[in-house]
Amino acid sequence: MPTITFFNLNDSKKERVIQAIKKEFDRVPLIDMSVKNIVEDANIARGSFYQYFSSREDAIEYIIEEEFKSEKEKLFDILRKKQGNIFEACYEYIDKNIDDTSFKPKYYIHMIEYLKEAKTFPIKSLDLDNVLKQTDFSKTNFDTIDQVKAAINMLLVITNVTKVTILNGCVSKEDGMREYKMQLDVLKNGIMKR
Repeated sequence: MPTITFFNLNDSKKERVIQAIKKEFDRVPLIDMSVKNIVEDANIARGSFYQYFSSREDAIEYIIEEEFKSEKEKLFDILRKKQGNIFEACYEYIDKNIDDTSFKPKYYIHMIEYLKEAKTFPIKSLDLDNVLKQTDFSKTNFDTIDQVKAAINMLLVITNVTKVTILNGCVSKEDGMREYKMQLDVLKNGIMKR
């Protein structure tokens, strides 16, 4: 978590520091990140970085936590607009994010790698309870809340794999979105005949 000194910075300087950290994290994974590059890009003294964050890891954890909060709000806005239809909301969420030019492929991939290595996930940012409250499950076959959570987790995995696959250039956006739509339909309609 950043220090009080960081939170007391004016918005312009705080944003410069955040963008410099993101730029460096887009360039290389955490293990190769250079504080020197960050401070030069942010135009701050090296000592200032350590007044704001205790380490590179601390800076990255803050950036990732903020990223998840921002992404959660985007998803919630779309979910409200789609009147609780989680499938339509997820499709639109991916479709819009892939076109967002500020969304950098390497940055996202480095973030996933970091979370995997750290064996952590900013679950508080996900706010699964709020997703559940805003999702209309009246037309589903779920009997328990655990089934609902399992379905949402599957949906999130499919969504993130699609995002990484498209951003990494493994498939075109059109092909990736077509495959994603098919996967959403399979999840929505089920595999076994009834």
